[in-house]
Amino acid sequence: MDNVLIIGFGSSSKRHIKNILKLKKKVYFFILSRKKKIILSGLNKKNYKHVKKINEVNFNIINDSFICTGSNEHFKFIKILTKKKINIFVEKPLMNSLLKMKEFKQIIKNYHHKIYVGYNLIFSESLNSLKKLKLKKNEINKVKVKAGYYLPFWRKNLDYKSSVSASRKKGGGVLLELSHEIQYLLWLFGKPLWTSAILEKKSNLKIDVEDTANIILGYDKFSCLVELDFISKKYVRFCQIDTNKYTYFWNFKKNLVKKFYNQYKSKIFYKRNFNLNQTYMDQLKFYINSSYMQTNKYINYAIDTLNVIEAIKVSSKNKGKIKKINYKY
Repeated sequence: MDNVLIIGFGSSSKRHIKNILKLKKKVYFFILSRKKKIILSGLNKKNYKHVKKINEVNFNIINDSFICTGSNEHFKFIKILTKKKINIFVEKPLMNSLLKMKEFKQIIKNYHHKIYVGYNLIFSESLNSLKKLKLKKNEINKVKVKAGYYLPFWRKNLDYKSSVSASRKKGGGVLLELSHEIQYLLWLFGKPLWTSAILEKKSNLKIDVEDTANIILGYDKFSCLVELDFISKKYVRFCQIDTNKYTYFWNFKKNLVKKFYNQYKSKIFYKRNFNLNQTYMDQLKFYINSSYMQTNKYINYAIDTLNVIEAIKVSSKNKGKIKKINYKY
């Protein structure tokens, strides 16, 4: 019997529970949540215990843990779980700021258990097919990335105003919520050198965080324009790479990679039916089946993503002034 600790009971934790049940026949959940009731289809009352305080958990029998709270609480639970020497899957982003980064690095320096940060886009088969093209950086002219969707449409049966995404205190805002885009750019192209950015609240959504982010990330040979928002009524998520000879286009929802020779001629490199949950399943399989050395190598992507986010915030506060990105935190 595998004993799994789930911290938080929002949409991400419910997805993890359902996926774990697909992969494992014998599993018992300890679900830490301040909610009065735990209700999830497929979850048998004999297979979980609802606890409201962390000290109610018997850590001696826990195999794995999933931190699915607002990012403002991530580090608090990471400290507890690392002391107990338990494998950790923490939802993205790693934290909501760099304030505790030095302490975090000290904690994980010699930590021989899994710590993985849940950025599922890099488990998209179509995005992996784009990476396998191994585009030469010195031939790239520019990159455009866009991700947007109207926040009230995000989660069924949940008032967007009460979501983590809508709250600054909980670590919300479009920059942190859609930091997937920054993470996969680091994974594709490496570390950008500088940024210029404007974060704004443009809509009439009842939130206290930014709903749009217009960002430029500067590399040695090219720049990348990143547009993120909570306001687009049409779901959009793509990456377009313009090179000296061709244009490459990745569309997440269409699960497609296409190469354009000109406006009349193009070639499809990859196309399959879209299955969002498959990216989460593949990520979960990787986490479960890999050693701590295999999972923990992705920590640097999560840390560097936060370094870029911090520089973006500084640039925006200075009305888009170019900010060099410091990766030494």
